[in-house]
Order: sequence, then structure tokens, then C-alpha cells
Amino acid sequence: MAPVHSAATEAPSPDDPLRSVASQRAEIWHAGFRPVAVYTVAAGQRLGHDTPGKRPFGHDWPTAARRNPPAAVTDPPQPETTNTGILCDGLRCIDIDIDDPMVASRCVEIARKMFGEAPTRYRNNSPRRLLLYRAAVGEPPKRVVVGTFGKVEVLGRGQQFVAFGDHESGAELQWEGDAPGTVSRDSIPAIEENQITGFLEAVSAIIGSESPSQKPGGKKSGKKRGADLSELLRRIVTGEDFHNSTNSVAGYFAARLVPVEAAVAVVHAAFDAVPESQQDPRWQERRDDAERCIRDIYRRETEKCAGDGLPRGFSLNDDGLWYQPPPRRGGTEPAPVWVCGPTACHRRDV
Repeated sequence: MAPVHSAATEAPSPDDPLRSVASQRAEIWHAGFRPVAVYTVAAGQRLGHDTPGKRPFGHDWPTAARRNPPAAVTDPPQPETTNTGILCDGLRCIDIDIDDPMVASRCVEIARKMFGEAPTRYRNNSPRRLLLYRAAVGEPPKRVVVGTFGKVEVLGRGQQFVAFGDHESGAELQWEGDAPGTVSRDSIPAIEENQITGFLEAVSAIIGSESPSQKPGGKKSGKKRGADLSELLRRIVTGEDFHNSTNSVAGYFAARLVPVEAAVAVVHAAFDAVPESQQDPRWQERRDDAERCIRDIYRRETEKCAGDGLPRGFSLNDDGLWYQPPPRRGGTEPAPVWVCGPTACHRRDV
């Protein structure tokens, strides 16, 4: 990611904090992002905000942020609105609202392996993270999955996240790597919506949630066929229908062009979520076998067929995408494995 060079990237001056905030917001704008003036925690508490430190300033703040330049750049900052947000139009900001450190780190790992390294917002007193990506096409809306461990949101059009300032907990918001303004919008990785779908379904299995029930744009998905990803992972971990389920998971990710390392990370996370007291004697063996199987399928099946552009062993019909596992010992041919429905498996996605 290419850094943006400017004198305005100097550290905030304790002698003139408002001027420093104005300079930072100008730098954010010049880097291709749209800054938003946000109330501080102290001001939010005084005004009775339900989430102090996160409320944008102004009744119609999205319109103000869409001006050229945005209002946060043209209007001088006020002492009560020195937190700075960024409008999410055209961005895909993955917000990991998970308080369990191991589960949160797994979600971050999967995002990075699927989409690449990205500027990551954090605070020292929490495992929660926000990874900053951009949309490959258009300005898609928010998408979210909620589970027993918390939620994972992909922020989009009409929303904002606080990029700089103070958090209600008292911690300062910080960035791993280059922060917005230091790095340009055009240089952060771009994500397609079918990739977002695969990511949300992957983390759903980790945070204790059902797979996402909506397609991009908020449209309800059709009736499910076959087992969802969470159920397939459960069968792999427990050893129930291990081979077919592993083949199906590998086919699912391969069809969405998910990198093999990300597919392996999802399967590892499912195994590692099992408490040690509940791990049977073959837990580690199944974990290793699942990884070998997925890597082998990727190695053998990613060569494209000349006819329809699908990986070898995959086929499409009115019911969706199917994978035909290789013959077993003795020459017996396993039954085809359903991977996903027709609405999720257009040819452009595979």
C-alpha cells in the first residue's frame, strides 16, 4: 500500500490540537477518503449519547461528508467534535466486534489470508479490530453476522467508523501499519461481494452463528439445499462423514477462488474451537488429514477445464454447483457432493 507524503502527516501538536485535527482531516481527504466530524466521548456523555465517542456531528452528516471537499475539511473543528470518522461509501470495512481474543484473532487471520494485508484499527485494551478494505465495484451496503461470541460487520454505504480519537473505555484508537491519510484509498485491497459472502460464511462457523441469510444488497436468499458451512465443519471435526464433508468444504472455497491458506485457516479454527477436554484421541489426526485433503484438492482441481472454465471435478446444473470426488480404493465412485445453490454459483464467481 502506497503511503501519502505530505507535511500534514506530522504528529498532533499538544499546543494546538484543533489545528492538528484540521490538518489530519485534510490529509485524509487528499488520500481519497471522506472524513467525518465526530463528538468526543466527554461531549457524548454530556449530551446523553448511547455510544459516546461515536456519534457524527450534524443531523445530515452523510450529505455533509459527500461534499467536495467534505464539511469536516472546510469547517474548522470544534472542541467537542475532535474525534474523526471516515465515511464508508465504496469501502468494505470489516469490523470484528468480538471480545474473545482467540476468536477475534481467527477472524482477523481469515480476513487477511482471503483479502490481503490491510490498515487495521485497534485499541490496547481490546481484541476488537477493524480492517480497512474497499469495494471492487460500486458502493455496497452493510452486511453482518451475529453469533454467540459477538458479531462481524462489513460496513458500507451510509455508515462511518471512528478512525482517530478517544474510545469510551479511555483508550486511544490506533492503527497497525499505515493509517488512512498516510496510505491512499486507491492502494488498499479491493474486495468483490462474492468474496465477502465466502468470508462471512467462514466466520459464521467460528463465532457461533448461522450462515448469512442475505445476499449482497439485502435480498433474501432462496431455500437452502444441503448442509451449510457450519454443519460441514462440524462433521469434519467430529469425524462424521469426514471425507465427503472435507471435499465439499474444499469445493466451496475453491469455487469462490478463496486462497488455500484461508480455507485451511477456517478448518483449523473449527478444530481449535473444540475445548481440550472434549478432544477425542483422533482429534489431531483428523485436523492434519483435513488440511492435507484440502491442499490436495486445491492442487489437483484448480487446473481449469477448457470447456466451461470450472475446476476439474466440478459441474453446474439447475440445482447449483457439484463436486465429484475421485474414486475410492477398489474403484468405487462416491456420490457427487452439492457445494452451493445456483444463485450463489454463477460462472463469473468460479
